[in-house]
Amino acid sequence: MTKTMRHILVLLIILGIVIPTGVGIVNANKIPTFDIVSVVPDEVVTIETSDFPADMKFDVLIGRYGNFGKDGTKVATQDSGKGGSFTATFNIPKELKGVEKLSIRLENKASGYYSYNWFENAVMEAKDKSATTVPVAEGEEVVYHPSFTITRVDMDKNITVSGTGFPVDMEFDVLMGEYGSTGVGGVKVSSQKTGSKGEFKATYIIPAVFKGTYKIAIRMASAKSPYYAYNYFYNATYPVAEAPAPVEATKAETPAATTKDTAVAYEGYPSFTITAVKKHVSIAIQAENLPADETFEIYMTDYDDGSAEVVKAGTMESKEGGAASATFSIPSEVQGLNQISVRLSGVKTGYFAYNFFFNADFPVEEAAPAAASTETPPPTPAPTAAP
Repeated sequence: MTKTMRHILVLLIILGIVIPTGVGIVNANKIPTFDIVSVVPDEVVTIETSDFPADMKFDVLIGRYGNFGKDGTKVATQDSGKGGSFTATFNIPKELKGVEKLSIRLENKASGYYSYNWFENAVMEAKDKSATTVPVAEGEEVVYHPSFTITRVDMDKNITVSGTGFPVDMEFDVLMGEYGSTGVGGVKVSSQKTGSKGEFKATYIIPAVFKGTYKIAIRMASAKSPYYAYNYFYNATYPVAEAPAPVEATKAETPAATTKDTAVAYEGYPSFTITAVKKHVSIAIQAENLPADETFEIYMTDYDDGSAEVVKAGTMESKEGGAASATFSIPSEVQGLNQISVRLSGVKTGYFAYNFFFNADFPVEEAAPAAASTETPPPTPAPTAAP
């Protein structure tokens, strides 16, 4: 990858994902990421980080492409120092020399923080400057930061996106694939022209092969540019269409309804926080802004890469709507996972919310101080006279 390549990791936040729950988490509102700055094939790779927590030691793993670096060889321990942004260079393991694509992962298992990326173990051709850069001054160039958000989903039919920061007047392939693949090798669904400002809004059809799929990755890439962006979406209708307003009857036909009988239009979206965790056993949640008279099904799966089976963990009723609290057992199928995602899915309205938690006791109970002795100490004997 070239120096100007930016590996764009876009986390879709349709509904309120809140600060991760767990012990020892600091600056949890920021997600650590890193870009590949340069590669000397079979020798070293250099990275540049962003939003890393301070004063943490990260294991650096390099492995074959396709498993997020989890099965990689540990090549170093990297101290994050002041955190934020820093650069570092790591040796490529001898056993991986000649491998075409490699993944690299930085992780701190004690805190749960991790970040991963991948790179081609080869010298990349120089990017097409006429297509991807605009001269500003001698020796300077514009670096693009392409990204896109999902603004609408019609379940099993199509999605609408809004893109920004793309190289201007270029065509990008639009690919959809399995969640966790970042769209690499996905099904091409369209070609997207970026326009004179590198911005666009477009709608793409969801391929029939992905109908019924829980989560889908989407990627935009071009053979003429090193830039790309990816995202993912839940294959559920979003936003949910509002019910038509009731027709107001005339005073002559019916008396005015009482305040109690007047339907209140639902606004916003449901959300929830994880308030307690018993490792391998259960979680407690506090939900807010639930629609009235709805049944929510609760699902859990692997937060890390979505490879685990999606398991139903229970249901929750929101008769009056608004706030509600509940406790759910962690299904045996996901009890051994380090991080678990939770989804509330409305049966009638289609409204949903999701979050995740670290599978560790939270909050941690502090040990009670040792009780003071209530026994009266024996009197100190009087000193005896020297003989």
